[in-house]
Amino acid sequence: MRYVATIIIPGTPLYCEFARIQTTRLTVVRSATGMAVLQHQENRSIGACYSVVTAFDGRNPHGTRIGKVEAV
Repeated sequence: MRYVATIIIPGTPLYCEFARIQTTRLTVVRSATGMAVLQHQENRSIGACYSVVTAFDGRNPHGTRIGKVEAV
């Protein structure tokens, strides 16, 4: 958990690896730390959210940059 928390921070760029974002996984990149792959989910109690599929060392994202992680 701590490793993922160092990757997914405000300002981290978001990349989409597929044409449709609704049912795809996103790659979140923080070049100094690594990459995390997230999957979009709908939760009845909290609404839209993302779950972590995996996290690993890596610094070369694939796909199109679609935004950045915003502070909540």
